[in-house]
Amino acid sequence: MGAVKLLRVPRFPQNGFADARVLARRGHGAGKGFHAALIFCAFGASLLSAGDVYPWSGDTYPDEAGFAERMADVVPVLAQRGYLRRQMSRSRCPDTGYSVFSWALPGEDVVSPYTGSVYTQEGTGYFGPRRRDADGRIDRFGGDSLKHGLIPPTARLLLDPEDRAALGFVRIPGNLHQQYHFAAINWARFLGLQGERMDGAWQADFARHVAAYREASSPINRPGEFVPLTYPHDLVGEAGEPLGGNRTDGGTENHKLMWRTSGLLYAELLPEGAEISGYTPEEARDRTRAALTGYLARLLETGNGEYNSTIYYPYIVHGLLNLYDFSPHAETRKLAKAILDYYMAVYALKSFNGYLSGPQKRGFSWGSAVSEHFDALFWGWCAATTARPDGEDRMYSLHQATSAYRPNALIHRLASKDVPLPFTARMTRPCIRMERAGVALETLHVSRSFALGSAVLRDIEVPSQETRWILNVRAEGGAALITGGHPQWREPMGVTPHDQVAQAGGAAVLLTSPNEGHLVEPPPGQLQYFTYSPEPGPEAESGGAAAERAALRPYARPRNRAFPFPRAWTMAPASAVSWLYVSRRFGIVHEEDAFLVLAAPDTWVVVLPFGGEWGWLLRDEVPELGGTAAGRRQRDALRDFRVLAVDRLPGGFALEAMERADHPRLDDLLETVRGRASVAVRAHDGGAAAVFTAPGGRTIALDSPARDLTPSVEVDGGALDFGDWTHGLAVDSPFLRVGGGAMRLVIEGTGYEVTLSPDGVPAWRTVNSLRTQ
Repeated sequence: MGAVKLLRVPRFPQNGFADARVLARRGHGAGKGFHAALIFCAFGASLLSAGDVYPWSGDTYPDEAGFAERMADVVPVLAQRGYLRRQMSRSRCPDTGYSVFSWALPGEDVVSPYTGSVYTQEGTGYFGPRRRDADGRIDRFGGDSLKHGLIPPTARLLLDPEDRAALGFVRIPGNLHQQYHFAAINWARFLGLQGERMDGAWQADFARHVAAYREASSPINRPGEFVPLTYPHDLVGEAGEPLGGNRTDGGTENHKLMWRTSGLLYAELLPEGAEISGYTPEEARDRTRAALTGYLARLLETGNGEYNSTIYYPYIVHGLLNLYDFSPHAETRKLAKAILDYYMAVYALKSFNGYLSGPQKRGFSWGSAVSEHFDALFWGWCAATTARPDGEDRMYSLHQATSAYRPNALIHRLASKDVPLPFTARMTRPCIRMERAGVALETLHVSRSFALGSAVLRDIEVPSQETRWILNVRAEGGAALITGGHPQWREPMGVTPHDQVAQAGGAAVLLTSPNEGHLVEPPPGQLQYFTYSPEPGPEAESGGAAAERAALRPYARPRNRAFPFPRAWTMAPASAVSWLYVSRRFGIVHEEDAFLVLAAPDTWVVVLPFGGEWGWLLRDEVPELGGTAAGRRQRDALRDFRVLAVDRLPGGFALEAMERADHPRLDDLLETVRGRASVAVRAHDGGAAAVFTAPGGRTIALDSPARDLTPSVEVDGGALDFGDWTHGLAVDSPFLRVGGGAMRLVIEGTGYEVTLSPDGVPAWRTVNSLRTQ
């Protein structure tokens, strides 16, 4: 392919849809112009033409000056981060033992920079170079190095378009070759921000690699290996599959959205005669836009499959921001906005004090600034938190900082909880592929100082990454969180067939029982995640706990309410126990045989362990754990959380969060708890049942069967109907409703509805009620 000229990104869309901030940001990418754009955006509202500003418009965003302040240091900080060594081969000087970084492949000679000795490079590491082309250039790397590695050079070029190292990095054939999902959304951003400034040779190389991208092996599933795929990945996807990905290895929801959004933007920006994974731009545009339109239609019916994923939402949102900011077509920008607003509105509903409350499919909100969590990205738009993410702990977002997208004022109000409180919401969640609705049945209760959310799970698809419930309490310096269950995974996220949670308002009961279900690997041709089955599967149980669950055994009884940590930690996956992860931001203000009381500035949390002896596995100490990825996560968790344990099954914890303003004196609260609160637990027919009378007076009865994930629950004597949990809706709350092909967001009589028109383009209209006509 010869030299090509990229389609010019329209700087001033004439469709009446893009808001003033699009006009402010586009065209400002380098040096002083970029910083001017950040400042200019704060005054974007003054550029609006006369006329109505609709409630769904980003022009209603109320905190432009605050956003500009929060984003002001993003690009300079990112530009200072290193990026070259990540892809280089590492070895050791044989004379000094010091580290040496080079571009050598295995078997090539390396000259020590310390002594001049020549030695042979062995392995190159996970991200290192794998192959050279005929000209000696590296044309293949390992791993997913451009997940983050493309961001610093892009930031450098925004500040200095002549940065030689950054310009060289983006020309390396092995980097241009990387169009897997994480890399694609970063290349798509680079194309929109810098593509027109690159010379014709780079543009031709980039177009050639996009045209050829079909990945027959996955570089990211196993460190150092390229795992063969049954069907090659590409940017466009497979016809007839949800979001273009097949069941076996077509990628998860976040992977597919990254590929499809990038494929669509390439199809719209690359010139006539280019190709996207072998398809013409017209073919690629039609197929990727159809995939995304079909996805939006499913969102408006069932919600999304990888729901509320703090781990993966940033990457999904980045792909959508690329379309919103750089697509030359109004229909595409509308599609991106509709999906972005869905993600932001549903997350805003569950966000409290800037952190996600309740269950999520893949991830966990830690209550502090943790890299790669969407809570940090959410803070950029909706800074409703007592803690400001800072330094290396915050995931700075180049996409967010250079984007014109803003959540509208209603989404911002919902995120800030500037709504009548308390409120309760119900939600249903589909399976990962969104083929079956109602796989998770969720409850959310939001009060003035806390939010509690939980889910009844009818299936377990990603057991090591799912979170079943979270209590989120406002605290000094962030959020104080509580969660827990059977310690199969030895970290706050992760569920098993033994955990059940039932909730009413701010009260909940967690019951762990010897459920006979198993987490088994699916047969060939099925999605590559563990799932629940009442029968043992042919494969070993996940997490290294292959022993029959009947063999779950208790700890030795604690002494002085403290379990010996090393033994308990080692035994955890096969132990008949329950763990409660308690944020170290809570104060422990009272303990006695039947209960304990935790305190945050505005909240009491009363905890009643039941079923066996209980005690602190970890209270004041913070142990050091191994250097594996899981070990690092577990170590970080134990720095943030204490662990409370109960040593028998059936057993668990009952708790209630209460406003301190409603119970100002601890002594009065203790008297109420002693006189009213109780838990009765019993085993039956291989299952178990627990009845919790909460200090606030509500009664929750949870009955967990032996061979089913769905419990029976009664609240104040009335049975909960899990068969019709939300009356056909995906989200049912006092402010936000999703389902029946529409999303409605209404706060105190002001609101809007978004639907998908028959021609596949999102349509908005003003409404003043959640009720449908």
